[in-house]
Amino acid sequence: AVLPVSAEARRRLASTSPPTASPGGNATYYTLEEIRNYQICLWTGVVLVCAVLAAVLALACMRPEYDSLLYATFQANVGDHGKHD
Repeated sequence: AVLPVSAEARRRLASTSPPTASPGGNATYYTLEEIRNYQICLWTGVVLVCAVLAAVLALACMRPEYDSLLYATFQANVGDHGKHD
């Protein structure tokens, strides 16, 4: 994946020298794809944790009230089978 770079930015990048390695010689350089994947995973995780936290708080702060339709008593007339007026 190539990101569009302006001509001015390309000149600046070309004029600077590459970064020097640390004295131990074990510097780690990351590609743009690795950086992008890390950022996507990081922010997806942050958003999912926030969504779970919001859901837990919404359930914890809910007032426990009875649902009138759920607890309605059904009054069936079962004593008059087949008798119509």
